[in-house]
Amino acid sequence: MDIILILTVIYNSVVYDVFDSLQGYSEVYYYSMNERGKINKALLALDRCEVRQIDEERCDYSDHIITCRILECDFDYKGVCFPTANKIVFMVETMEVRGEIVTIYTNKQTMHNDMLYGIGLGLDTNTVAPFPCATRVVIKYIGQKDDVLKDYNNDEDKLREKYKGLFEKSDIDPVILNYIDNKISANDTVLTMSPPGIF
Repeated sequence: MDIILILTVIYNSVVYDVFDSLQGYSEVYYYSMNERGKINKALLALDRCEVRQIDEERCDYSDHIITCRILECDFDYKGVCFPTANKIVFMVETMEVRGEIVTIYTNKQTMHNDMLYGIGLGLDTNTVAPFPCATRVVIKYIGQKDDVLKDYNNDEDKLREKYKGLFEKSDIDPVILNYIDNKISANDTVLTMSPPGIF
């Protein structure tokens, strides 16, 4: 077994660990990049783990990616989720003409129900010339697909109704609200991924 195959097997086992812990639905919280002071509470769906060939000539090795969707108030984002080092990366884009892309970097969870803390990168599209933005993000796991949907007659559209529109601060759990605060203290120079009080 050569080194590339060994590394691929190790990587794939990490991908499955991420998929097993996040399979189903999570809630995503972050301040809107377009509407200042408003909070997006979106629905993240990790649907399946897929195999992708990475050596087209030899077809000896394959790594795995996780397909995911973020169901926001106005748009559906579709893309992939994968681990890298000790982080998880979500890369999604809208299916609209403008093709907006959002990338979220989070910590890797240590327990099934841990919240993920991260940074989201995207565009403010409410301006004449859209410009890049960053915002703190919390991803909170809420359950596997079948368990979550049974309260909504197995209808994802009914579940999505909970996530329509933008939310006020008073609608959000204070613990989550504290983390997604984008203020940078005098001792910091950048937005960080770690939860408050952890350095």
